[in-house]
Amino acid sequence: MLFGACNPYTNIPLLKENGYDYIEIAFVTLVGMSDDEFKDCFKTVEKHEFFVQSFNGFFPGDMNLVGENVDFKVIRDHARRGFARAFELGGKVAVVGSGKARNIPEGFNRKTAEEQFAETLKICGEEAGNVGMEIVIEPLQSIETNLINTVEEGLEFAKRVNHEKVSCLVDFFHVFKSGESLDAIENSCGNIRHVHLARANQDRRIPDINDIDACKPWAAALKKCGYDLRISLEGAFYPDVETAIKGVKPILDLFR
Repeated sequence: MLFGACNPYTNIPLLKENGYDYIEIAFVTLVGMSDDEFKDCFKTVEKHEFFVQSFNGFFPGDMNLVGENVDFKVIRDHARRGFARAFELGGKVAVVGSGKARNIPEGFNRKTAEEQFAETLKICGEEAGNVGMEIVIEPLQSIETNLINTVEEGLEFAKRVNHEKVSCLVDFFHVFKSGESLDAIENSCGNIRHVHLARANQDRRIPDINDIDACKPWAAALKKCGYDLRISLEGAFYPDVETAIKGVKPILDLFR
């Protein structure tokens, strides 16, 4: 199992010093970097030999993935530019959450919206595959989107897309918020390809020793389905990043 954290790339030295394996940054930030900014990011990765293996925040909130005025060319151009850069940084997987961008507008036909989002995922899967990467669908709590709220729905949607580079993510904070059982995770049979971790609490902080009992069933569920890829810390790093990434280590030991 590899462990990382969703952080700015400037925190690469801190994560490496504390025994982490990789960093996760926002895909949309990567796409928006100027050439000079990207060169600085690349040099930091190269200097520390510490790679950006995963990416969250795939689409900007104002890019329509469903509803009126969906432009698949814009979607493909965004994905292509991002994956070209992600590959150079050592990228392996990108997370398609982007709840606002995929939210189905009131009154819009759900079937049509689902077909549009499936097409978006196929496009992203194709572009990821072109550089040897993959994407995962992120199920999100219902206050963030009305399309794919549970791991069970995410796994079913990945089957619907039917692309070898499109699978599902588990974000345990959203599992907690949705009140979902762990059955879908336990029976996922290799179709979960990335994990996000924050504690089962409204504050969405990175877990510490006080959360160990709540995290034990999560670790057991991943072990039951044979998951052994990456777990990224994604939440509030309280009271600061260094304290949080040190304090969570007893929790991470549960998942090893």
